[in-house]
Amino acid sequence: MDLQHDNSHRTWFYIGTHHEKLVPGFVLDAPLLTKEASEDLPNSLFADEVRRLFPIDSPANCWLSAAYFAKNAFDGAYRTPYCDAVEQRLLKAASTYGIEEQVRTIMDAVSTPVEEKQAANQDNWGWISGSDKHFPMFDREGTVKAAAYFEDNRFLYPLEMRRSVARAIVKKASQYGVDVPDTIRREAGYGLPRRDTMCAEILDRAYRCKDAA
Repeated sequence: MDLQHDNSHRTWFYIGTHHEKLVPGFVLDAPLLTKEASEDLPNSLFADEVRRLFPIDSPANCWLSAAYFAKNAFDGAYRTPYCDAVEQRLLKAASTYGIEEQVRTIMDAVSTPVEEKQAANQDNWGWISGSDKHFPMFDREGTVKAAAYFEDNRFLYPLEMRRSVARAIVKKASQYGVDVPDTIRREAGYGLPRRDTMCAEILDRAYRCKDAA
């Protein structure tokens, strides 16, 4: 349920493994709260005062409690009608310690479905094949570089891969407001019609309408 009841430290291992970069130094440096020490804490130093769960007696314990709370609440292992109140007590304690942003970040991270994380990560690459990833596009600059590299080297890749990469670049370029060369749009299968042909077709359709304007 929380750190003091996680005898095997299974949840703590999961958090540390999947969200290693989000674990602050003050959490890593702090000793883990023992059951004996938690028994000496008053109810007011638990986010869940009724069940005496999620200790908030220190910045490190507050961060860990928030991570455990979000993980268990998301998985359905922790259920209570006053769940919102527990969350607010965690955030209030975090604000007092000056770590609210770090607490909110880890709570959002552990409560996001794995499928969404994987999809979001895949969307930032132009091509993924097993463990191989190519054309990273995590921001505008990365998208510009990916587009430039692909335009110069696109014939090194098979047709199917070229189309997939080109479409990924066009999608990210639209997201970041990057101008994509016509060659990449054509590789993506988004044909660029001739202006005179398009205008002739529009005019022909206008003649067939009662209100040509």
